Amino acid sequence: MDKKNILNKYILRTQIRERLEYRKECLEYIAIRLKHIEINDRVGREFYQKTPIISVILKLYFMPLNLYNFFSKLQMVHHYNKCLKEIEILNLENKANENEKH
Repeated sequence: MDKKNILNKYILRTQIRERLEYRKECLEYIAIRLKHIEINDRVGREFYQKTPIISVILKLYFMPLNLYNFFSKLQMVHHYNKCLKEIEILNLENKANENEKH
């Protein structure tokens, strides 16, 4: 093996590790955002339990915004699942590169 090939493998291993750490941070961020959305939804449900008429009126009035928020949450869940899969693949790549090292 020449020095250039060894250097490229080292750079690849380093980049995979860095990308793995970055994706873990992204996963944590998305999980926190989803938890906050869940808490906000719960607060809204409990707050408007006593006045269901106002709740229905506000839901109708804010329907476009509620639809936007619904699709944003769907997109966030999609990114979360995609990030999980990417972390799984990066872990496999990292293990394969570690095995090549020895």
